[in-house]
Amino acid sequence: MAGMRRFASMAHSDDELFDMAKARAGISNDDVPEYPPGMRFTIHEADFEALGIGDVQPGANVRFAAFARATSVNRRTDGCRIEAQIEMLSLDEGEFVDLEEEMRPSICLNEHDHERLDLDEDAQRGDMLHLIGTARVESTDDNRYMGRSVSLQIIEADVEDEDQEGEDG
Repeated sequence: MAGMRRFASMAHSDDELFDMAKARAGISNDDVPEYPPGMRFTIHEADFEALGIGDVQPGANVRFAAFARATSVNRRTDGCRIEAQIEMLSLDEGEFVDLEEEMRPSICLNEHDHERLDLDEDAQRGDMLHLIGTARVESTDDNRYMGRSVSLQIIEADVEDEDQEGEDG
């Protein structure tokens, strides 16, 4: 069917879990996180109303779309790490919301994430990435000092480098 997206699971592969457990001597595969921690982000109370966030419970899944700007690109001999700040976010096919600048969440894509997402590693600082997928509510928090927040773990996604797309087309 034309126009259908292929979402990649962001879960670590068995080989990645084994390698991480081996690197942490004495740690079993059960103690290694199922998903990359860099693919977790937090939404703060200042954006709840605009995003339509009400009473959410840990374990719930939500569809999302986001525009994130690459703030750091680190190329190494063993891969590439891209840090990106989420500027605009949409939940459950709602309208895109421009997130409060001082509270914008960030995510981190490493070389394993690039492979899963089939993302070109030619990204440059300042590039805009368009992410679409499913995230799981990992935790909710109500803190006297920081207010309420919701932490989401990206569990499946697809990504496009909007700047590369413009050059290719």
